[in-house]
Amino acid sequence: MFLNKIRHEIVGYKTPRPFSIKRYAKCTDYDFNVVNDWISKMHNLTNSSFSIIGKNILELGPGDDLGTGLILLAMGANKYNALDINPLAENTPMEFYDFLLLKIIERFPKADEYALKHELQFLSKGNDGRLNYIVDKKFSFSKLASKSIDIVFSHAAFDCFDNIERTFQDISRVIKPGGFILAYFELQTHTRWIRNKDPLSIYRYSDSCYNFLRFKGSPNRLRPDYYINVLNKLNWKDIVFIPERIIDESQLATIVPYLHERFKKYHDINFLSGTLFARKCL
Repeated sequence: MFLNKIRHEIVGYKTPRPFSIKRYAKCTDYDFNVVNDWISKMHNLTNSSFSIIGKNILELGPGDDLGTGLILLAMGANKYNALDINPLAENTPMEFYDFLLLKIIERFPKADEYALKHELQFLSKGNDGRLNYIVDKKFSFSKLASKSIDIVFSHAAFDCFDNIERTFQDISRVIKPGGFILAYFELQTHTRWIRNKDPLSIYRYSDSCYNFLRFKGSPNRLRPDYYINVLNKLNWKDIVFIPERIIDESQLATIVPYLHERFKKYHDINFLSGTLFARKCL
């Protein structure tokens, strides 16, 4: 963690992904997989009543590119907004979007390629169209109108946010009554060369030690029950956290004795990833 902190302070926060944006095919597959996962889960959790057509979308922490937004627009979404602290998608090569658009038209032949290109050009000039990218160091929702969003999506970003209560309060303001939130979480160590051997290593430290070693993009160490409790206080409904990767019991038994005392008691400490779903009450 100390070496990671030094590295991030020197070179900054460059990418949340383990591969470069220049790998156009891999990044395109990644974006399609994320969107397909969102849509599939929404169908399952709403008993197939959900449709993306005509919806206003907000993605929190889009990362390296706005490919998910273009895919959602091609699928019939009315508008895609993205909010991030880091301007990672500002430097996305247009060549990537050219490659992505070819793949979008292959999968959705009825999509309007010209309209999608127009939205990219409109955005590149700093305009707010159907494709809207907001970068704010304070992660402010002030540019989003109240009750303007149908669904909030997020992929492996919430687990790095600092002020979860304020974020959910802001979401509650901008989302329409009956709107949804669907967020995928990584709950394990993010450091790529250690998480396979010691996926819960971030839970070994006291709060004071961990906070000293934290840097932009490092996990906040909040567990699913915390997010659920915040949403309950804000009167959201149908709240559920669905674990997806769970650590093996035999491996967990060898790790728990070395965790910090406050994490040993968590009943969900074996969850390595999962999805949070909730509906805003009418």
